[in-house]
Amino acid sequence: IIIDLIEDGSYTELKITRIMAIIDYLSQLGFNLLQLRVMSDYGFSVSLHKNRYSFGTLGSYFMGYTMPSIRAIIKHATLRGMEVMPEISITTRAGGWHNAVPLLACPNYYCETFSGLSVNTSDASILPVVLAVVKELQSDFTSPYIHFGYDERNESQACYDEAKMVPRFDVLERKIERLLGFHGVDMKKVLRWQNAENKRYPKRAGKVTHYLVSDPKPEPGEEFFMTNDLMLHNTESKHTNAWDLYEYVQSMVKFKPTGILAWVGSIRDESLKALNMRQRLLAVSIGLSHDGLNYEEFSDVFNSTCHAVNNRQCEKFGKF
Repeated sequence: IIIDLIEDGSYTELKITRIMAIIDYLSQLGFNLLQLRVMSDYGFSVSLHKNRYSFGTLGSYFMGYTMPSIRAIIKHATLRGMEVMPEISITTRAGGWHNAVPLLACPNYYCETFSGLSVNTSDASILPVVLAVVKELQSDFTSPYIHFGYDERNESQACYDEAKMVPRFDVLERKIERLLGFHGVDMKKVLRWQNAENKRYPKRAGKVTHYLVSDPKPEPGEEFFMTNDLMLHNTESKHTNAWDLYEYVQSMVKFKPTGILAWVGSIRDESLKALNMRQRLLAVSIGLSHDGLNYEEFSDVFNSTCHAVNNRQCEKFGKF
């Protein structure tokens, strides 16, 4: 399950309580991996103790999560049998680094899009910062995997054009790979999102593709993860009821990925209730744990599980 700490704005104790309540429900359904997006194009949500560069935001005031609060979330998940994996973005859609490392100077592009910022690939000052952040995150998070975010090089080209610079992604990615590898970071446990152009660049830090756009096409023996259309917060999703969602998850299972991660998005109470998120998560969990059910069998499992976990939305089985 993917939760975006940036999307919900400022940290409050209520949000910690809400995340823990979500973890309680997820553990009842058998989920075992939580991906926390601690950094994105819009900011870095966690104030790390050992790294003064790790906190900031673009565009609005933001109060970050402290590491003690993140450790409390991780401990809560661990006690319920769930690993927690952090996600940052190291090169593209990387506006969260804005007060830490040089970003490209493309104000016109940014004002038009408010997204898609790239680090300056010709400036090596990002290297020690990335190393410090990655090592601190790995010291606290419990999953053997870490997510390095996006690799949207084509999207970043307009920013490079405005800055009158030539991108050197291959060079920077290889430097990051070598530096982190030297310090014990296993690139075979580093995820990167599949990019919108559906192109995998050979020189990239991170050997595990997290599919978002198309069906997976991994190399033999290669690990991969999938999210694809499991964007549970998307109100325009084509999966409009629990049965549709179950069938879609079953189609993903056939690819035999290392992991399937559904994106929850906002953790605001009103959003979760409006989306019938508990029902959606229940349908996903059945898709992961029960193969080959027909509609009647699925309905029986859905209803019995729903009542077993005291889900007050049981009576709403049907359309989301």
